[in-house]
Amino acid sequence: MICVGTLNMSGIFNTKNLKDIFKYQLPFLKNLGYKIDNKNLHLIGLSNGGSGVNVAYKYFNTKFKSLAYFSCSPYQTYRIPCKINLIGAIRDNTSSRHRYLYNAMRKNGNKVAMYFSKDDNHFILVNQNKKNVEFLNKELKR
Repeated sequence: MICVGTLNMSGIFNTKNLKDIFKYQLPFLKNLGYKIDNKNLHLIGLSNGGSGVNVAYKYFNTKFKSLAYFSCSPYQTYRIPCKINLIGAIRDNTSSRHRYLYNAMRKNGNKVAMYFSKDDNHFILVNQNKKNVEFLNKELKR
């Protein structure tokens, strides 16, 4: 797992930020001796990091095995080749539409899975850490 931020730390990602992962971060890690399987890359966006996942959804969806939206939501629902994981909560304005988006994505032919809490908020990552890890471990292997 690598964690990347935007150059200006705004938290809003663009295509250059995603290109830089492939141009700089992954080659750097490979040069350090890390084993990276380019056919098994998963992108997870948390909160504002969802903007990076939305960029990947539109422009880099063949580069990732899956995309995950954590306390954030996709802007689009059209079919893409990689799997989509939605993690959110009803009391979180950024992910409260996940149930609708899940159904729309499935209708469009996407492989999509969802973990949705009916009693949590934007801090579901912290509040339900164990359940989130279990969900991701299961779904990232599929």
